[in-house]
Amino acid sequence: QKINQAGYDLLNSKQLDQALYVFELNTKLYPRSANTWDSFAEANWKANKIDKAIEYYNKAIELDPQGVTGDNSRNMLKKIKAEKGN
Repeated sequence: QKINQAGYDLLNSKQLDQALYVFELNTKLYPRSANTWDSFAEANWKANKIDKAIEYYNKAIELDPQGVTGDNSRNMLKKIKAEKGN
């Protein structure tokens, strides 16, 4: 998906504010897509917005509880908790 790729291009080039904007736009265009929420969560995590990252990873899990994206989100939440020392 092109919008998601544009967000990752910005994220990888350390343009966090722009990446967050693109990923948020993507969640508004595709609110039922677990992948858009997973990507938005990752961008928030990299921007050190941990509470938002957790919220959006949980949204991805809610939308894809048995799928690959849901699994990825659960794994990312474990990493966040490990970093926080919980």
